[in-house]
Amino acid sequence: MMLLMAAYSFMADKTNAKSRTFRMTIMNSIMHLGGPLGTSLGAWVFAARGYAWVFGLSLLISVTCLVLVIFIVGDKSPESDASGGKEAPRSPWNPRNVVDLFRACFRRRPGRGRVHLILLMLIMLGQISSTPHNLYLWTRRVYLWDENQYSLYLTINQVMEQVSSLVTAPLLHKMAAHDCSMGAGASFFLFLKLLSLGLTTNPSQWWVLYIFVIIPFSIPSAAIRGLMSKICDADEVGKVFSMLAILEVLWPLADSALFTAVYSTTLEFYPSYEHLVGAFFGAFLFCGFLGLRFSLEQVKNRVDKDPTEEKPPKVEDPVKSC
Repeated sequence: MMLLMAAYSFMADKTNAKSRTFRMTIMNSIMHLGGPLGTSLGAWVFAARGYAWVFGLSLLISVTCLVLVIFIVGDKSPESDASGGKEAPRSPWNPRNVVDLFRACFRRRPGRGRVHLILLMLIMLGQISSTPHNLYLWTRRVYLWDENQYSLYLTINQVMEQVSSLVTAPLLHKMAAHDCSMGAGASFFLFLKLLSLGLTTNPSQWWVLYIFVIIPFSIPSAAIRGLMSKICDADEVGKVFSMLAILEVLWPLADSALFTAVYSTTLEFYPSYEHLVGAFFGAFLFCGFLGLRFSLEQVKNRVDKDPTEEKPPKVEDPVKSC
C-alpha cells in the first residue's frame, strides 16, 4: 500500500493535469500485469531450476528496482529549501503530522473542494465494495468449476483487463475524455457485470464471466486519484493520498465482514445474492462520478458568471478533461 501511495504521489508531482490520469492508468495497468507475468515466469523457472532460482530471481529484480529508484529516478527538490517560506520537515514520529493530515484532507476549500474530496474518497470505498467477493467459492457453487477452471479464468481476466486498459487509456486521452466520464463509463459496466452475476444461477451460464474480461475496470481508481490531485494543492497531494491509503486498508475490514455475512446467509437459497449487493455499490460508483461531474460544471459556470467568486486552486485546468 505504501508503494502504491508513493508511486501515485510521485506521478502527481511529475505530470501535468492534462496527462496525469492517462499516465496513472498506464502505471496501474503495468503494475497489475506483474502478477500473471510473474506467476508464469516463476512457474517456468521453478520447473527448470527449482525454488532457489525462483527466490534468487525475485531478489535480483527487487534489488534492480531499488537501484533504479535510488540512482535513476529523480525526485523533485523540496520547494521550501529554495523559498525558505515553509517550515522544515518534521520527524515522522511527530504527532502533529496526523493533525496536518486531517487538516489537509478536510479543510474548507473554494469551489466545493472539500465536498469533492470527501466524495472521491467515498467513491474509492465504493469501488472496493463493488469488486466481486468470494468469487472462487461462488464459481465452485454455481458453475461447478474446479481450481483449474477458475485459475484459467483468473489469468485470462487479469491479462485482458490490463491490456484493455493500456489500449483504452491512450484513446480516451486522445479524445480528451473527462475523468468523471471515464470513471462513470467503467463503473456502469462494472454495475452490469455484478448485476449479471447476481442473476446467474445455472452452470451453463459460465460465459457471463468471460463477457466482461475486456472491460478496463482499473480506470476508475486512476480517475479518482487524478481528480484528487487536481482539487488539492500541490504540496497536499501526498497527505491526501496517505488518507486514501489508510481508508483503503481499513475499509476492507468492514467490507469483507459484510460480504462474508451476506454470502453465508444466502448461500443455501440464492448464492448469487452477494453480487446484487455489489451491484448496489457499482450503482453508487456510477452515480458518484456523474454527480461529481455535474458539481464541477456548476462550479465552473458559477465562476464564469461571477468573476468575484472565489476560484478553486487551478493546476492548468482542474475542471477540464485530462
